[in-house]
Amino acid sequence: MNSKQIEETAVHIVGLYFSNAHTISPYISSNDKEPCWDGNLYIYSNEPMKNSTLYGRVPVQIKGRFFKDKVCKNDITYSVSLVDLKNYMRDGGIIYFVVGIWENSYKIYYAKLTPLKLKTYIKHCKRESASIKLTELKEYSFDIDCEIRDFYDNCKVQTGNTDNTVDIKDILSSKKAVNLTFFASALINNEQCKISEYLAKHTVYLYAETTDGFNNKVLRPVGDEDLSINLKESITAEVKVGDIVYYNEIQRTCKPNGNILIYIGRSLRMEISPDGNVNSNINFKLNETELSSWIKEAEFIFKIAETKCFEIDNVCFRLNGNEENKYIDWCRNRLRFAKKNQSVLSALHVNKELIIKEFSQDEINTINILYKTLCEQDEISINESLPPIFTVSLSNLYLALFASKTPTGKYRIYSYKDVTGDISYTDSNTNVPAKTSIYSWFQTDGFKIVSNIDYDDILPSYKKVYIENHNVTQRANNDMLMMILAYDENHDDKLLKSSKDLCEWLISINEKDEVNTYFLNLMQIIKRERDLTNEERKEIMIKFDLCNSMEKLACCLLLDNNEMANHYFNQLNDSEKEFFTTLPIYHFFNSKLECIRK
Repeated sequence: MNSKQIEETAVHIVGLYFSNAHTISPYISSNDKEPCWDGNLYIYSNEPMKNSTLYGRVPVQIKGRFFKDKVCKNDITYSVSLVDLKNYMRDGGIIYFVVGIWENSYKIYYAKLTPLKLKTYIKHCKRESASIKLTELKEYSFDIDCEIRDFYDNCKVQTGNTDNTVDIKDILSSKKAVNLTFFASALINNEQCKISEYLAKHTVYLYAETTDGFNNKVLRPVGDEDLSINLKESITAEVKVGDIVYYNEIQRTCKPNGNILIYIGRSLRMEISPDGNVNSNINFKLNETELSSWIKEAEFIFKIAETKCFEIDNVCFRLNGNEENKYIDWCRNRLRFAKKNQSVLSALHVNKELIIKEFSQDEINTINILYKTLCEQDEISINESLPPIFTVSLSNLYLALFASKTPTGKYRIYSYKDVTGDISYTDSNTNVPAKTSIYSWFQTDGFKIVSNIDYDDILPSYKKVYIENHNVTQRANNDMLMMILAYDENHDDKLLKSSKDLCEWLISINEKDEVNTYFLNLMQIIKRERDLTNEERKEIMIKFDLCNSMEKLACCLLLDNNEMANHYFNQLNDSEKEFFTTLPIYHFFNSKLECIRK
């Protein structure tokens, strides 16, 4: 066959293929003199194919290649000139066909060259042509109609938008919700087809919904290429071993071969084939996760290892093989240690989850010691002397503890709340020790990191001391400022609420000399919770004239008047400026560096 015969045959074969289509009509000519293009595939919204149902058209180019031997490859490459690629891109995309011909047989290959795909080929083209990858065109089904229509929709969005893409990393790191969309007309035309099954077998272009300067909704491509998306679905299902329900949810995802992967917890994975064969795999690791979740997972796996079966919505699944046996002793020992951790944390009223991991020997020793004294009420021997109040670290937790030395010279360890004796501070004016709350010990660092703070105990603790020492209010106000400073770092809402409760109590006592200070502190706490109301702002302005210079500065910051704040800040002397920068109200200064320079 000469080249003309090969091209004519190729055009005929492609035209014949699409003559079977339901909503695609080929208009292709073997004698077409149009440069770069051989015709179009016309897309119709439904049958019958007539002008009123015309949806759009897709340009095509068809090439033929003669092979001496039978073509068995699923993919081939074909050289296309850079000039043609640029023309296709300006035109908004093209479907490129190459027909492999040998003896009395043939195979059709195609490449869906969207503007983004063309951009990539052009970008990496180092010569006058580029090798494009083409895939075998499978036997005709209605899926082909859907595929061509999706190609058309993708080209429409991408045309003129190839330099206006969104980086997928920016979407993943964004704190705002972003609506993503893709074209998959097969999902519309086949109600039984699920999104997860479709995505397992197809790559898609993703688009982020954004708005233009006129607040109109526009789609921007995500990245420069089509993406393979593995969608994991959460499904309500009761998972139990024996009579114990461990989970009320499983996760599933689809594989390209049609198999379904089911995930139960973090450790059990099942693969179910279309014919119903089940292959289960337990892979239990000491992942860094919350202690309570880990215990639940370990108990589940341990129980499965014992019984060799489990149920999902009353359907029993049995495990084959002995792989799970290796987890029995391991789980038993790990569970024992994990529950020892749980008992210690419960005894200390820890309000955060312990992140379980491979503990160091020092951490293991710490757990064993704490368990012995807190849970078994035993005395412990320690080679070095312990301060009355101290902290220990355990994984991600910091625990505040109280050590009491017994007559035997040994120690008992308790929570910091069980401290015996008075907690005192020294007044700078009198140098006389004065009683205060245990929470005066914490300071900013303690409030920031300690994991077993009883927030409900903070205010009652100061109220109790107040009965004996009325001057504790000044100490309480300073401690409250420490709490606010800690909140600005760890953003613990319970800490902010406790500081607010403490401040409102100080206001209720109504010490005239400090009333402005307490009020402004309350306002800065509220400002961290929400915007100040008009009434609150008016009250700040009313008190403004009654305030000293530093309080006036605080008022300006609360009212977001940064210009006036700079004015009053620069009226302070150097030591006052330095002191002010240590206060939590300084958090609201928008021009901190400017102020420090001055």
